[in-house]
Amino acid sequence: MSGEQNASCRERFFRRSITKNAVYQCKYGNHCEIDMYMRRKCQECRLKKCLNVGMRPECKYHLWLDIELPNYYSTKK
Repeated sequence: MSGEQNASCRERFFRRSITKNAVYQCKYGNHCEIDMYMRRKCQECRLKKCLNVGMRPECKYHLWLDIELPNYYSTKK
């Protein structure tokens, strides 16, 4: 998947979560490393990461971001 396709997947997950007022529960201690595997296992930590990287709930229809997204799934800290 290209970075552009990944960005649209993140945006759809984020928009769905915000518009539905979704409440997720982490089963792994709220410290999940979100990567291609864990993104489907822990939605709470995935949503937290979206917020931490600059996705803003008030822009749920047009997601303007304060960051560059290609490194979203990077394992580097």
